[in-house]
Amino acid sequence: MIKQKKKKMYTSLPIVIEIKNEIKYISVVRIHQRDMGQMIQGKQWAGVLQEMFRVLKPSGTIELVESDLWYHNPGPMQQTFHGYLESYYSTLGLDVNYIQTLEKWIVQAGFGPPEVRTLDLPIGEWSKDGELKQFGFIHRETQKAWLKNKKSFHVTRWNITSEEYDCAVKEVLDEWDAYQSFSRYYCWVATKPTRMNI
Repeated sequence: MIKQKKKKMYTSLPIVIEIKNEIKYISVVRIHQRDMGQMIQGKQWAGVLQEMFRVLKPSGTIELVESDLWYHNPGPMQQTFHGYLESYYSTLGLDVNYIQTLEKWIVQAGFGPPEVRTLDLPIGEWSKDGELKQFGFIHRETQKAWLKNKKSFHVTRWNITSEEYDCAVKEVLDEWDAYQSFSRYYCWVATKPTRMNI
């Protein structure tokens, strides 16, 4: 009888700093990280970037894609949502303004000055640009689904009824078009220097 070897299972961890003891003898050439602003606490960002710097080969690059934790051009009801969410994020130790300090943390970790690009993604089909209008429709449906999936959590935390939440969400959906709301995404690309200053 031939015994089959069990396959070793690997899982990706959300925070790079947690695997610093796992990667000791190898280096990578590129790290891509996306949408971790709601996972990494403000005090952890410096350590996460330092760990990325450590495992990268010289001239290796990082690419970070993040977005503001709020919508731009919000209506009155959306502003109310923002206030609730900001309060909740603070209890988790999240820095709602981490976007403004991320470039500083990248440089402090040892990387060269990053290239920064931004994209304003409409929430809805209000854009006159055909491509952005299409992406705006998809983005609106995604955000709508997020609000629906978070209903139980928000109703409990905010101590409101299911009907009140549905009414508030309906107002938010209308405001996205009326106020031409959008999400702002950022992309930082930074390189580890070939030669390190001693």
